[in-house]
Amino acid sequence: MKIIKLFLSLMFAALLVISCGGANTDQLGGPGESPEDLLDAAAQVINNANLESILSSTTGTDEAAEQNAAVEQASDIVDNAVIPVPEEPVVSEDTSTSSAATDTTVSETASTDDESVAEPEETIEEVAATTEETDTADTPVQTDLAYTIDSTQGRWMTVPEKELFSQDTEKAVQAKIKELDKEIKEISADVKKALKDNEEKGKSEDKGKADKTAFDIEAAQDKIRDLREEIASLRDQIGEGGRVQSGIYTAWANQSLRLNITGGEEGWYKLVIVAKNQGKIPASYDKFSFTVLDMSDEKMLGTLSVKASDTAYNRGRLVFKLDKAQGKTLDILWTNDFYKQEGNVTYDANVQIKQVLLTKVKEPKMLKKTIRKGDQYAYVDGRWFFEKGTAWTAWADQTIGYNFNNLKGGKYELIVTAKNKSSLGLAPEYKEFKLEVNSDNASETVMIPAHDVKWMKGSTTIVLPEGNATIYLTWINDSYLENEYDANINIKSIKLKRVADSTLTAYLLRTTTGNRMMLSGILVLLVGAIMAVSLYNKKRLQATA
Repeated sequence: MKIIKLFLSLMFAALLVISCGGANTDQLGGPGESPEDLLDAAAQVINNANLESILSSTTGTDEAAEQNAAVEQASDIVDNAVIPVPEEPVVSEDTSTSSAATDTTVSETASTDDESVAEPEETIEEVAATTEETDTADTPVQTDLAYTIDSTQGRWMTVPEKELFSQDTEKAVQAKIKELDKEIKEISADVKKALKDNEEKGKSEDKGKADKTAFDIEAAQDKIRDLREEIASLRDQIGEGGRVQSGIYTAWANQSLRLNITGGEEGWYKLVIVAKNQGKIPASYDKFSFTVLDMSDEKMLGTLSVKASDTAYNRGRLVFKLDKAQGKTLDILWTNDFYKQEGNVTYDANVQIKQVLLTKVKEPKMLKKTIRKGDQYAYVDGRWFFEKGTAWTAWADQTIGYNFNNLKGGKYELIVTAKNKSSLGLAPEYKEFKLEVNSDNASETVMIPAHDVKWMKGSTTIVLPEGNATIYLTWINDSYLENEYDANINIKSIKLKRVADSTLTAYLLRTTTGNRMMLSGILVLLVGAIMAVSLYNKKRLQATA
């Protein structure tokens, strides 16, 4: 009788687990609740009699985009749909393509800064290869994609049209950028040749002799970085969205801007937003942050950031996959409003959007190593702040999540780079930041050596299935004493590096079906074991009878 009760109990528990579906990587999981506040904000309908649908299927030509054609091709920019003022509904036609490099990060911006550039210890080979790398993820794919953008669900206003800078200034800056790009390519070619020569010399008998005429690779590496900084400075002058101001703006965060997809197929897409500020922002306000929601499935697709400027447009990009495109409604929410009065100066962040583009792109490559900057988050539960490419918080039990798309299944080394952010500094006994690491299928802990000045790294290993994954980081060991010390973790980057092949467990965890297959197999083994014990006991009782 006890065996029968045990059998029934196990059967009921197993069936209950199977009916729940186990871990489902198709859903946005992780610790804490989903960002309902963002979804609620997106669902609010605010009547706006002055604005109608700001994007139609009409096609036309954007003069500014034509003038920027050379720069756009070099900096991964596609001529995209302009958001016109409602009175003059003109939409530029998506006609140009780009072969420039991009990655499959959740978001990317065209700008760089001191804390968001490559890791300090990056190899010379990586620096030299940066200008040569290509990826198929950014090549537009011919499709029947059609969409409209609707601003009537939020408080958006038209911006007066005006010239931001002269055409002569624009052409001069573009010419200089082209010249510097050419110089970078030439130095990169020299570096690659020198690396190859060094490799061949290392195999020869003269490898112990010093070569006084050898190419200075480290000096070339520094030169490439200097040229990139010069290009970034030039780009700040004209941005990457044309010299004429147009479009819409809002003075409030979380105002709904909806993209309704009326035609399209399953696959990978890239969303591009071109924006600047309407007002005056302080130097500390460096990026506009946007959250993109899939209203049809009520989930977050990711976030993107656009470099903030009062005088020039910049672009941010988000690459994501849609299982079904047609009929989807994406909601674009600006999330980091800012207002401050300092004496006679008023700082006010009011995002002004000129262009929005959705394009179909090829499936990104499976990646062996990928990295996210601190502010390239896809999920937030708690109080986090973002500046210069980083994400920081002053409180424990705050969670931030990062999407990694199109991964190859297997074991990955997870590397988190962080330091402290506090004027008080760390307590003498505070040696490490402790982070809980969670995904839909695994849970680990990473310890990062704590330092007030230097960026430090901590790592752990985690098994991830093939496809998309979200990594959630929760800081759990805050330390504070008023006027004495204060630990505030500041995350610079999170990196995944694949170190081993996929396992059967990782494959089974890939989908709901895989979970059920694995659980069903376990159930069959349990039932078989119980039946075997039951039959054995029955025969033994018959033998002794």
